[in-house]
Amino acid sequence: MNKKVILIAVGLIILGIILDAFSAHALKKLISFEQLQSFKVGTKYHLFHSLAVLILGVNYSKLNLSLTIIALFISGIICFSFSIYFLSIQDLIGVNLNFLGPVTPIGGILFIFAWICFLQRLNKM
Repeated sequence: MNKKVILIAVGLIILGIILDAFSAHALKKLISFEQLQSFKVGTKYHLFHSLAVLILGVNYSKLNLSLTIIALFISGIICFSFSIYFLSIQDLIGVNLNFLGPVTPIGGILFIFAWICFLQRLNKM
C-alpha cells in the first residue's frame, strides 16, 4: 500500500465527482450539447483512471509497482481530461484555448502507455 498514491487518487476521485455533478447541473444550461458531451467524456476518463490509481495505490507493494506507472496515469488524467474540460468551456469563459487541442491525444497516449506498462509489470510477476 502507498498512502500518498491513495490520497492523490481519492483527491482525484472527489474532483471528478464534483466536475461531473457541475456538468450535470450547472454546465448543461450554459454550454452546447456537444460541449457538454465532450466534458462528460473528460469526467468519464478522469474517474475511471482515478479508480485505477486508487487500486494501484492499495496494491502497490503486492504488485511491486514503480511510481512511473502511476505518474503516467495521473499525467494522462491531467492532459486528457483537463484539456477537454477547458476546451469545452472556452466559449463560456471567453478565452480561446484551441491550443489545448493537441494535448488531448497526448493524454490518451499516456493512458495507453500506462496500461501497457502495467501489463508488462504483471507479466514479470
